[in-house]
Amino acid sequence: MSASVVIFLGTVAGVAAFFVRASDRPVYTAAVIAAWLGFSALLAESAWLADFDARPPHFFLFATPTFAATIALAFSPLGARLCARVGTAALIGFQVFRVPVEWVLFALHRDGTAPVQMTFEGWNFDVLTGLSAPLVAWLAARGSIGRRGLLAWNCAGLALLANIVSIAILSTPTPLRAFWNEPANTFVTHWPWVWLPGFLVPAALCGHLLAFRKLARMR
Repeated sequence: MSASVVIFLGTVAGVAAFFVRASDRPVYTAAVIAAWLGFSALLAESAWLADFDARPPHFFLFATPTFAATIALAFSPLGARLCARVGTAALIGFQVFRVPVEWVLFALHRDGTAPVQMTFEGWNFDVLTGLSAPLVAWLAARGSIGRRGLLAWNCAGLALLANIVSIAILSTPTPLRAFWNEPANTFVTHWPWVWLPGFLVPAALCGHLLAFRKLARMR
């Protein structure tokens, strides 16, 4: 097993553990996360996700409901309970997991698996969110940064996330493709990388949305 796979799986496990620990029903949450990871892995292994010639491409049939469900979850009563249980500093610091994700993408590019535009050598600057998260979380814990500063950081992190998601979509071998360098973005349809769009990116989105809910209550 390569270092990239080990780091990636460790990151998935760490993110899953964060949500399980934050939940008021940890056993149920762990079971749901495990079921989802298993289901998405089976989809990837079946090669169904890799059919980009279908209209719409099967990958989009997987990713679109996943992101819709993430948004619904963040603004649901469950999301409200998570906001109540997790402190602002923890919600900010949680985003540090994006650093190992970006390292893995860089390693995959070096291996010829991921296109350069999806790395920090190209147009993906998402690593800045992960690198700044510990400092901003520390400032938040000390009360040294106000609501406006936290909102600005959260908006910037969400914008960087939207940027890489857009780049990833525009790098797929579909009519939407705008980046024509090889390889195309197809590696995310295979295990374990399917957990990037299927779990880690939605987790980052959920974290930002929960932080917005948390900050909306601050005065």
